[in-house]
Amino acid sequence: MSCVESRAKSLTIECLQMRNDSSIINILGEHIEDLSLLKCSHLSYDILRAIGERCPNLRKIPCFNLRSLSLVVDVISDNLLITVMHSLPRLELDLEDRPFMEPSVRDMTNIGLPALKFCECLIVLSIVRSERNYPSFKRVKNIGMFHVSERCRRLESVKLGGFAKVTEAGYSSILHSCRNLKKFEVLTSPLLSD
Repeated sequence: MSCVESRAKSLTIECLQMRNDSSIINILGEHIEDLSLLKCSHLSYDILRAIGERCPNLRKIPCFNLRSLSLVVDVISDNLLITVMHSLPRLELDLEDRPFMEPSVRDMTNIGLPALKFCECLIVLSIVRSERNYPSFKRVKNIGMFHVSERCRRLESVKLGGFAKVTEAGYSSILHSCRNLKKFEVLTSPLLSD
C-alpha cells in the first residue's frame, strides 16, 4: 500500500502474492507510468481492462518474456502490428479484428507486415479479420505475404483470414520459405483457387 500512498510512478506487482483481482486493481492509479507484473499466470481480463482504465499515463509495461499474445480488437492497424513486434520479440501472435465501420486510414497495409522481422522467434502467426461487418483487409497484397515469407522462416503454424487481394503467389511464398511449417490455414480468400 505504500506505493499508492506515495504515488510512485513505477510499480512492480507479484501477482501470485495478491489475494484476488481486486487486490491488484485497487493498487492501480493514474500516477503509474511503469508497471511490471510478475508471476501472472492467472491474470484475468478484468485486470488488463483495469490497467487500461486506471493507468492512462502508463508508458512502459515490460513483457519481453511474454511467449503468447492473443488480441481481439476493433481494427488491426500497421501501428498495432509494429508496436507489438518491437515490444515483444519472442512471441506466438494471434490477432483478430472485428471492425464496426469500414476501416480506412487505420487499416493494416503491406507496410505493417515487415515489422514481423523483429519477432526473431515467431513460430505461430494468426491474423484474421472477422467475417461480420467488413470481411477483408483491402490494402494488403501479395507483397505483404512476401514480407512474411522473407522474415518469418521459423513459422510452424500460420492462419490467415480476410486477405481479399492476396493470390496463390502470396500464400505459396510462405509455404516455400517456412521449412518448419506444420499447419497452414487460409480463410476467406476469394483469389485463391481450389
